[in-house]
Amino acid sequence: MESVAERLDAVHARVAGACARGGRAPAGVEVLVVSKTVAAERVREAVEAGQRLFGESRQQEASAKIPLLPSSLQWHFIGPLQRNKVRKVLPLVEAIHSVDSVPLARQIDAVAAELGLFPKVFLEVNLAGEASKHGFTPEALRAALDELLRLPRLEVLGLMTVPPVAEDPQQSRPWFATLRTLRDELAHNAGVPITGLSMGMSDDFEVAVEEGATIIRVGSVVFGDRSIFEVEEQVAETVEGVFEGGPVAGFDRRCDGGERGIDGGAVGGCDVGGEQRFRAPPEAFGGSDQRGGR
Repeated sequence: MESVAERLDAVHARVAGACARGGRAPAGVEVLVVSKTVAAERVREAVEAGQRLFGESRQQEASAKIPLLPSSLQWHFIGPLQRNKVRKVLPLVEAIHSVDSVPLARQIDAVAAELGLFPKVFLEVNLAGEASKHGFTPEALRAALDELLRLPRLEVLGLMTVPPVAEDPQQSRPWFATLRTLRDELAHNAGVPITGLSMGMSDDFEVAVEEGATIIRVGSVVFGDRSIFEVEEQVAETVEGVFEGGPVAGFDRRCDGGERGIDGGAVGGCDVGGEQRFRAPPEAFGGSDQRGGR
């Protein structure tokens, strides 16, 4: 069985290969290791192997885990962010990858001003127009960009997308290329540097790098499969949403396909906006087919 260090080395080797195919320097690609559902002790193995950038997708887990690890680490928030959680998330992370609306951006800006922070953000784009996923449509982002760039506390690093689930990583290529083209268009029209592309996960990050990704989000390729833990995590998010009055359909606002909810156990296909879609074993959740950030 490979160690976390060996898995990380393999990821960097694959990134280097993808960069060579795309005519890029590996230094232009950051590897963000998704540590959600992973215990702090296990994360520490990655730290000891030299990893410094990690991503979490739930405020409660991040609040409990981050203080247990070295303060020198960098943390990004990669999951769906409810506006009532902004105040708790901002002090924990340097960047948020899931800014999917103008109201959320305004809330982050307002709270950041109160806390004296200047968070970095990626604007999430729903390129495929999937009704089950959040994110700006390209048209909505074009219309909102001027206001977003004028928010004084936010530093817009770039764009993020999660493409439709696909069996073949090559099927994600058009979506990654489209995000790159949109970024270039927005930067040109706004006359400001918008360089970041947060795209690519454990099953398709090489294609994303070939298409210009500046940061990839990988978890299972480093820590191993965590499908059972993902089911437990999404159940927890659902219960949390019920008690907080938040959205519960599809468990976390990013599910695609199928009936969604907690009453019948059918969850369709879920993507929590973190990293890698996957198919959980049928026995994991009443025989349903679930895809989550991994």
